[in-house]
Amino acid sequence: VRRGSDADKREARDRLRAYAHDSGSLLSTALGGSIPADAIEGLLDDHVENMIEQIELYHDGDVLRATNVAIEDNAYLLEIAAALAGGFAAQQPAAFPGSTEDERALICSVVNRASGDLTLLALADAELGAADTSTIADNAAEDLDTALADLAEQGLGRPLPLADRALLVQAITTAVAASDEALAADAVDALRGAVASAAGTG
Repeated sequence: VRRGSDADKREARDRLRAYAHDSGSLLSTALGGSIPADAIEGLLDDHVENMIEQIELYHDGDVLRATNVAIEDNAYLLEIAAALAGGFAAQQPAAFPGSTEDERALICSVVNRASGDLTLLALADAELGAADTSTIADNAAEDLDTALADLAEQGLGRPLPLADRALLVQAITTAVAASDEALAADAVDALRGAVASAAGTG
């Protein structure tokens, strides 16, 4: 994109499509065919398109939209990971006892998404204005809060305490607001502590 080479862009796209195709075949085989290869390939193709869109938006100077696409893709990747993890866990029940849909697993997924969003926002913060960063952070916090509330409504284990939900949301907004790696690390620690508490392991 930087060189303005259409030929190189086409080659890169072709290689990324090959990656999606090969990965779909590999993962489907590893899962004993429980998830069809073309289904996995389709999921990865969408991820590739998201990455390409991020690159093009960033190159065009639209960091705000590029960051939003990155955050949406982070959530999408976690959906892919959950499907694959569930397939592998079901394939080896002795190694992975229990359910991938229990409260603790789902809370950890939500927090992993939050940590990814936090990292993307921190990277964008250097180039975005305070108002833009705040808007994205508010949206990310709202998404996180909704996800946690959904888990509670599903009756997965005990309801998540409001204090824990607030802590998770506040950890994101605090880390994004400060261009300080130490504060960001503290926010991640707060996320982990909230997970342990909400999952009944803290």
